[in-house]
Amino acid sequence: MPEKQVAANIQPVTPSSAYDTPPRFLKGYAPFFPTREAKTRHWGYVVAEFNVTADGTTSDVRAVLATAYSFAENAMLAVQTWQFAPARKHGEPIVVRMRLPFTFRT
Repeated sequence: MPEKQVAANIQPVTPSSAYDTPPRFLKGYAPFFPTREAKTRHWGYVVAEFNVTADGTTSDVRAVLATAYSFAENAMLAVQTWQFAPARKHGEPIVVRMRLPFTFRT
């Protein structure tokens, strides 16, 4: 997934006072469009929330809003594999909660 696209849409849920440097997306693939929805030409969206951990991986990935379970499932599977440069407070890596919307279009 393009770093600029993630950077333009990702939002911290954790207050900015909790960190000096926010997490930065490094790599990860975009969610796959669900086969069933592609055949019926449905569009959809998901708002996912997740933690960026101190080692730059993601944890506690949840869909807080979704038009269909299959969109949520694919978004969560993708985010689980993403890598970030972790947020830092006083030079030490910390856990930060993030929110990211995904739009699925045919």
